[in-house]
Amino acid sequence: MQNVRSLHIARAPRPWHTRAARECAFPVEAGAAGLSSCCNPSGSATYCPAHRREMRGPRGKNAEAYTEAVLGWLEMRERWS
Repeated sequence: MQNVRSLHIARAPRPWHTRAARECAFPVEAGAAGLSSCCNPSGSATYCPAHRREMRGPRGKNAEAYTEAVLGWLEMRERWS
């Protein structure tokens, strides 16, 4: 489940169950110790601004451009895995 870009965004990931209020819950890696979350400041949101942008995916102007953008984004995400 390791995502290189998500790990780069996460400045100090910790085990999910240790994160405090107002810290990003985005999962960045899973290992023997369990699931780790980003834990960057997120304010009142569940995820930090960078992970909210990551989760939105690409923008498209019309159906064809949107399809191309989504396929490109999925290919990029596949390479990160």
